[in-house]
Amino acid sequence: MRVEVNNLVYDSEKKDCYLEVVQAQSMLFAFVQCLDVGFDGTLKAVKRYWGSYSHEEPEKSIELILKFGGKWPKLPSEPKSYFA
Repeated sequence: MRVEVNNLVYDSEKKDCYLEVVQAQSMLFAFVQCLDVGFDGTLKAVKRYWGSYSHEEPEKSIELILKFGGKWPKLPSEPKSYFA
């Protein structure tokens, strides 16, 4: 699946793109990692967004997440202990 919104591209065939769907509070949410290809199509910066998701309309869900979703920061690989 490939979804393009302005200069953001989610392509399930690209290793830098990622989609994780989770359920919380009886709702589905998706965390989408996509590529910002810039205005000329040569930039390849990783961007992350999240928002509500529907299995019935996956492409539309990803499109709306790329347009209006919240930013998803890169999380640390190991959680920090605040009690150590």
